[in-house]
Amino acid sequence: MTQQVVTASRLRDGRAVYLTTGGTWSERIAGSLVSATEDDNAAMLATAQDAADAQHIVDPYLVEVTLDDALPRPVTIREQIRANGPTVAYGATPSEIRQVA
Repeated sequence: MTQQVVTASRLRDGRAVYLTTGGTWSERIAGSLVSATEDDNAAMLATAQDAADAQHIVDPYLVEVTLDDALPRPVTIREQIRANGPTVAYGATPSEIRQVA
């Protein structure tokens, strides 16, 4: 089985967040709860659904990760970008965006 974490978008500001070992949500993937079994996945998604029902987060889902020095690292490029922050700074001007592109 692959190792996975749960991610979602925080409703307050739309940022990517991760379910932590303490059952809270963090913008940092480093403290996220990593599954070891399908039962873990189901329990993590149930916890996430409770947070979605309480309107703290939206769209929780599992993300495949590998452990790099005991820290979870997303496998896909899309999830690496979500975990490491946007490729363009929030509030960047159009000219700053063009310079990056």
